[in-house]
Amino acid sequence: MLAAFSPGSDFKRYYRGRMPRLALIVIILMPLMYGALYLWAFWNPFNAVDKIPVALVNADVGTTVQGNKLDAGAQVAQGLIDSKQLDLHEVSEKEAAEGVRDGKYYFSITLPKDFSESVASPTGDNPHSARLIFTYNDANNYLSTVMGQDAAQQVVNKVSAQVGAQTFDIVLSDVSKLIPKLKEAQAGVNQLNAGMKTANSGAHELSTNLVTAKNGAGNSPADSISSTPRSPARPIPFSRRSTTPVVPVSRRQSWPRPRIASAPTRRPCRPNWSTLRRHSLRRAEPSTALLPNCR
Repeated sequence: MLAAFSPGSDFKRYYRGRMPRLALIVIILMPLMYGALYLWAFWNPFNAVDKIPVALVNADVGTTVQGNKLDAGAQVAQGLIDSKQLDLHEVSEKEAAEGVRDGKYYFSITLPKDFSESVASPTGDNPHSARLIFTYNDANNYLSTVMGQDAAQQVVNKVSAQVGAQTFDIVLSDVSKLIPKLKEAQAGVNQLNAGMKTANSGAHELSTNLVTAKNGAGNSPADSISSTPRSPARPIPFSRRSTTPVVPVSRRQSWPRPRIASAPTRRPCRPNWSTLRRHSLRRAEPSTALLPNCR
């Protein structure tokens, strides 16, 4: 190995002239320069995101919310341009597609035509999130795609904050319009509560009157007679000459006792033998037709 440095070797030729020395210096410095340039090119590339050329397409047609025109796409596009996070160029869809394909733009951002409608959807019956369309071309530069994805995340965060503020303003406006109706509903509930209390009081008064009427009906003369304690029961006497039973009346009865009509006295049937002999009756049993005293 040390033979190359010995006198008479090929290494001694680099000391004989200027060109061999320059060639030796270039051979040593070229790898160092290549490595330094490579490290410089990839040293923290995300600090230069604001210099990335990006195509911005605003296809939003807007919408109407509560009678007011809403252009959320135009507001978001202007906000992205003013933020200067990217080197944005607002172009048409055709120019954006050609620029991404040719490498003029690292990627493109498209706001769809229903962007404003999606932003205002929380106030309707079908709420859904707004969409952003990002288009990349990996054939141009892999590093540009990675940087574009990182930049796209920053764009999404900014747009989400801006859209969230707009949605909150819209919803808050709806809530502020509902406050008078809520007050009317509260007044109606209070009136209904007062009516329920009045109905409850009336029902309680009606129940009290029914109890009073029941007690008054229970204190009638017939009930007082039936509720008066009676003497021990005695057999009801029957008259031999009357078929109508004698109804006992309480001693405490306030009205006069009714008179019971007695049945007519029934006389025993006695045959008149002289009359029988006069008519010459043949039968032994007397006939009631010939007995005038029988009833």
